[in-house]
Amino acid sequence: MDIRTDLAIEWLDMAAGLGPDDWQQEETVEGGITLSTTRIRTQAAAERIGKPVGQYLTASFSNLLHDAAQNTALAELLGEHLKRLLPEKGGVLVLGLGNPSITPDAVGPRAVEGVMATRHIGPALEKAMGISFRPVSALAPGVLGQTGVEVQEIARALVRDTAPAALVVIDALAAKATQRLGRTVQLSDAGIVPGSGVGNARSELSQNTLGIPVVAMGVPTVVDVGTLVREYTQEDIEEERSRMMVTSKEIDQIIARISKVLALAVNRALQPHLSAEDIALLTD
Repeated sequence: MDIRTDLAIEWLDMAAGLGPDDWQQEETVEGGITLSTTRIRTQAAAERIGKPVGQYLTASFSNLLHDAAQNTALAELLGEHLKRLLPEKGGVLVLGLGNPSITPDAVGPRAVEGVMATRHIGPALEKAMGISFRPVSALAPGVLGQTGVEVQEIARALVRDTAPAALVVIDALAAKATQRLGRTVQLSDAGIVPGSGVGNARSELSQNTLGIPVVAMGVPTVVDVGTLVREYTQEDIEEERSRMMVTSKEIDQIIARISKVLALAVNRALQPHLSAEDIALLTD
């Protein structure tokens, strides 16, 4: 049975037989948050593992609904790692992918609402405010069924006309383990194929297709039902997996909380001279 997951860490059982020149896995713990870094180095490893060549950082943590202090710590940690994946200078375009009307798919649009858009702030206003901002554009482009336009087409037009140095994409992901729902964040410099984890792949957003670095941030919010019904026959599983995904009963609360965490992480990465308190004042 094919695995449906967007998380590189859940594909690592496919790495058997690959050497350190092909891929590398490291794990550390910072403030109760487990960080797993997977580096896929060769095309052979990419084909075996099922993810493009690049770096994948997976942060695993306890339930955000029960540990408010962890939320800020997680945002700071993700912001620091996101900053390392981005160019030091130049504007950044942030896209929040997904359908805001479908709760498990709303993490991108909800997160981008909290990202500070600063590209329109000119030098005179910066001087008056006494603050210097990195130029940032933020947009939730909707989904093909709503707009009739592929996200890649929208991204290409925005990249052409606004000339950012990099693109950050925030999206909901699929996992194969229910315990990862809302408790994992993946960062990757390999870009993203929206919808690939739920069998509805759209056009790729990556440096290969857009010509600029693309960093993807994602949170798993659904699991393919086929991974949860092992007692079914193979035919039953294939029939069910084509039309059913499952999510957490707390998904609305999870999306509300993790969206704020991701927005703060992006703001801290792009405006590192501003504290979390400063950002809260400017975005509330």
